[in-house]
Amino acid sequence: MKQISGIFLSLVLLLSLLCGCQVQTGSYLQPVKLTESERDLLQLTHQTLPLVMDYHVEGAKSMSIDRMTLQDGQWVSEETQIFSVTNEDASQPMQGRMALNYSTASDNFGLTSVAAQLGDGTCLRSAEFSNSSTYELRSAAANQNESTVTLNQPVYLLIFCVDKPGNISNGAVATDPLAHPEAFTSDDVQMITVTFSDKEPA
Repeated sequence: MKQISGIFLSLVLLLSLLCGCQVQTGSYLQPVKLTESERDLLQLTHQTLPLVMDYHVEGAKSMSIDRMTLQDGQWVSEETQIFSVTNEDASQPMQGRMALNYSTASDNFGLTSVAAQLGDGTCLRSAEFSNSSTYELRSAAANQNESTVTLNQPVYLLIFCVDKPGNISNGAVATDPLAHPEAFTSDDVQMITVTFSDKEPA
């Protein structure tokens, strides 16, 4: 219970203290640079700092966060969305801030929760995700680059490379993981993505 409260507190702090997106044009996804004091405060409640991104997307009717896995050299999306938000006024850009909490524990890795602050100030949060696994984490990476958003095309947020016990890969992560699935050598690779769509959610 304390762990859940701590994660929730970290999300609340992120979405309330970090307000003021940079003024830009076009459709983009941009990592938020935390100050040292903000980083210190968040690390009191969560060992791994969350990934915090500002977004501004023209023409989007919805946003979804999904999990993809690498199967036979191809990225395959899971049928169930992790988190989704609808743009109530599609005539206006979809904009706001998202925060993704995740774990890099060797046997309990992956996305743990998602929160979003919408343009009108509304805050939404997912349930907690359980990530217990018999596989072992080799490497994890978060997208720290500004990305141009194309409608209906996923953008990489987080990636986890894992192996079966006793099988050790180098855990290599491609610079552009969506475009280069062949670069991965781990037994299992999981990627968290966000997609802005010009269609209403199903």
